Amino acid sequence: MGAASPQTGQAEAILTPWLNTSIISQFLDQFSRSLASDVHAAMTWDGAEFHRALDGKVPANVTLIMLPPYSPELNGIQNLWHVLRGHC
Repeated sequence: MGAASPQTGQAEAILTPWLNTSIISQFLDQFSRSLASDVHAAMTWDGAEFHRALDGKVPANVTLIMLPPYSPELNGIQNLWHVLRGHC
């Protein structure tokens, strides 16, 4: 799972063989701590079940923007995953 800023190139990721709500929460906390104190980040989020199950447990300096169902083309990180898969 990862996040990348097209403006700054800053990226944050967590490598895990599976994803669940607990790992997603850990990633969001890690991502939140990586931000400067005066930065608020918006992150696009697909409709995976573990994404929807967070129950408001999102750090105060992060806003999640839910994408419409079945629209991976709107999620910019998908392009990065495609490139990485081709080089790993």
